Amino acid sequence: MSGSLEGRAVLVVGASAGIGRALAAAAVSDGARVVLSARRRDRLEEAVAEAGGGHAVAGDACEDGDCARVVAEATALVGPLDLVVYSAGAAPLKALADTDAAAWRSVLATNVVGANELVRAAVPAMAPGGVVAVLSSETVQSPRWGLGAYGASKAALEASVRSWRLET
Repeated sequence: MSGSLEGRAVLVVGASAGIGRALAAAAVSDGARVVLSARRRDRLEEAVAEAGGGHAVAGDACEDGDCARVVAEATALVGPLDLVVYSAGAAPLKALADTDAAAWRSVLATNVVGANELVRAAVPAMAPGGVVAVLSSETVQSPRWGLGAYGASKAALEASVRSWRLET
């Protein structure tokens, strides 16, 4: 893939805020056909307006079937995907001693299961030479207070990515 995204089909999951929103806006600015996805439709519509283009497709990576639906809607809008970015993330700011089972389930569902479900849905919808990118964190190697569950989930995500590379 060349350095420019002009004319490329791009899906950004986690595009309603933060890094995902900035990436989606940059892709629109670069001339890509962009689908922005996240849970909150109102935030997505704001991001599309702010970026000056793109398509909003609401979906929750933690809900069964939503990743497959988002990919199907994205490809219907922009065609086979040249770039898929998973930037959704959950990071409960708590000491591990205070991180209960519900917080663990939430962070793992978002950062590991959701990412893997998106990749599983996206791989068959990719254009030749397409790229899937998932965002990790330096907390895998450099733990931070209150981000133990987040760092552990990103370590699991990185192990998953290595397996995807091996298997696809």
